[in-house]
Amino acid sequence: MVFEGPGFAGKSTIMREVKEELEKEGFEVVMTREPGGCPEAEKIRSKIFLEKKLGNLTPRQETYLFYMAREINMNQVVLPNIERGVIVLKDRDYMSTFKYQELSGMSRDELVKIHNDLYVDYGFSEPDLRLVLSINEESLRERASRGAEGDPFDDMALDMVKAYGAEALDITRGRGMFAKNTVVVDANYAFEVVKNNCLRLIKERSGLNEDMEGKRRGVEY
Repeated sequence: MVFEGPGFAGKSTIMREVKEELEKEGFEVVMTREPGGCPEAEKIRSKIFLEKKLGNLTPRQETYLFYMAREINMNQVVLPNIERGVIVLKDRDYMSTFKYQELSGMSRDELVKIHNDLYVDYGFSEPDLRLVLSINEESLRERASRGAEGDPFDDMALDMVKAYGAEALDITRGRGMFAKNTVVVDANYAFEVVKNNCLRLIKERSGLNEDMEGKRRGVEY
């Protein structure tokens, strides 16, 4: 299960709260993030942000580093836990890579080729559910002004709100490469409302409501 969206949409905070709610109901949950999520991938994350700050990376080089970290995270965290039946919640996936790198000047076609070479051809599949938290410019400014949790690329926050907004419109119409298994969540509402909507969608998509009913009846799955 992936949480996506621009900075200040509340992804990380809501994901932590959803994890706590699911654990209270007896489910085992692992939380991870991209880039990063395990020691080796976190080293690449640090390198990306440092080299970006120093201006030492081209957008294409940066993209390859994102996918290197992604491969490690998938192989060391995501897939092993899925095989154990653990619920995996992930902060960002390759959708973020596309959004940021397109704003950096790369074309969708170029990114698709890299994605196919370093993700699809490696046998990695789509997430069971991707929740795209969408906010408007007014919400961005209001949250930024009160010091809400942002994003390592906060200097691009407004551009990202617009980029995700355009993608969200395509998703709701069932178009584009991110439409599969993706639901747009209006994150302009109060935190509790957004969190509960995300929790409901995750339970519906993964059948967790049925699992809970089985536990109440003493049925093992």
